[in-house]
Amino acid sequence: MRYLKKICAIALALLFILPVIPSIEADAANNVKEQAVVLNRKGDLYSIYVDNVGSKKVTGVKSSNTKVASVYYVCKSKWSSAYYNSKLKKESSNKSSDWTICLNLKKPGKTNVTYKVGNKKYTVKLNVVKYKNPMKSVVISGVQGGKNLASKVNKHYGCNLKAIKNDNVNLSLESKDGWEITNVQMSNWKIQDEYSMYPDMSVTKIDNEYLGKISKTGDTYIYIYLKKKYTNKYKDDYKNYISTTVVYHFGKAKITW
Repeated sequence: MRYLKKICAIALALLFILPVIPSIEADAANNVKEQAVVLNRKGDLYSIYVDNVGSKKVTGVKSSNTKVASVYYVCKSKWSSAYYNSKLKKESSNKSSDWTICLNLKKPGKTNVTYKVGNKKYTVKLNVVKYKNPMKSVVISGVQGGKNLASKVNKHYGCNLKAIKNDNVNLSLESKDGWEITNVQMSNWKIQDEYSMYPDMSVTKIDNEYLGKISKTGDTYIYIYLKKKYTNKYKDDYKNYISTTVVYHFGKAKITW
């Protein structure tokens, strides 16, 4: 079911210096009215994408509780797609524009994010939730620090590990009740390598799965992505979930989580 892939991408370097940016989509015709996000650390960014607005603008963006989340920026992006029109017997294109509302998360709590598309007003009720360890068991072959490393991410979403004993990494994972593992990645930006298990999986347990071969050059990060059902209000099921990420780092760098 799962496969391993090796990716070479310069953009991987940004993964380690920028906070993770979760997001939701808020279609102007069927906008998200309520959503939750896990606050891993103060200063995390969270994006609301507003699409299908045509030539209209997104304006008047406000957060009702700026102590919980404030508006970081609002921007517009344009895109187009080409296709063959069999009726006209020629190539045609669709053009549209999306808007991004980026929020700066500050502390757990609730806030209403309001914005306008043209003259119509929309509201997203955002619940910023304090991070809680979603992992029941984490065993990483070759890593010093104990057989079960789940407790290493009790207080913070990331931790620094001492060393790796061999080049091959196998994982055994089990999430806590309600949480589902959706992907696992191992990245080393210095050699621009990334190994990943099958993306978009939905499991609660992984038993001694091979993740990849580690390089002792630079620092290596293992990312475990998870989701949990938050509501049943939306037709698009992915909008009903809250997500989080835990990170295991080993190398010489001293990371503050």
